[in-house]
Amino acid sequence: CLCRTLQYPFMGFPWQTAAAAAIGVGIGIFWEKLRRVKTDQTVRSSSDVVKSGVDVFVKKDQLEEAVASCLKAVGTPPDKAALVAKVLVAADCRGIPSHGVNRAEMYCGELKAGLIDPMANPKISADSPSAANVDGCNGLGAVVAEFGMKLCIQKAQSTGVGFVVCHNSNHFGIAGYWSELALKENLIGFAFTNTSPFMVPTRACQRAGGTNPIACYCPGENGDSFQLDMATTTVPVGKIEVC
Repeated sequence: CLCRTLQYPFMGFPWQTAAAAAIGVGIGIFWEKLRRVKTDQTVRSSSDVVKSGVDVFVKKDQLEEAVASCLKAVGTPPDKAALVAKVLVAADCRGIPSHGVNRAEMYCGELKAGLIDPMANPKISADSPSAANVDGCNGLGAVVAEFGMKLCIQKAQSTGVGFVVCHNSNHFGIAGYWSELALKENLIGFAFTNTSPFMVPTRACQRAGGTNPIACYCPGENGDSFQLDMATTTVPVGKIEVC
């Protein structure tokens, strides 16, 4: 038997065993490189990359720049495009791909169709020492949310509590991003939003409620914190889209 003839000499000569192992590793490396070369030759688009199973790593700042470029291409001012890109990339960095750069396509589509005003700046429509109502003027959701949370933080620091409601706005990314702004100021931050009706209530046969996320960030001791960011449905719509 050929296998038996090869087996016994190796038992008495460690260098031969090592040589055989090295040859095996070398062959394995060769075949893996050959597989990757063939894969690279067949990849023609981002969809091909995903389907191929090849891991692709992109630096955070490069990804933000790429997303911002897409937004600017459909008329978004550079500063607003940079903010939206930062929010979307932050979602992916936190392991929330349902609200990550995959949302850039939706944003660009809505901007291109004229459903969102990329130039709009939010404004205060009602104000008091601890509360305010902000008109988003149909602007980008991240722009409106940043304006509202910063205003809320100012009021909380001044009076001890701040409540700000925004309307006439759009998708604002992960709710936790805005709660974190308050957390960085050593405040308890809440962020909520309604959504389109995607949820089918118990025993119903039609959609009626939204996924309506809730985010709550609270500072703790020694730099620790409590961070909650969740949909009020079983899963967010975006998680179904990316699965």
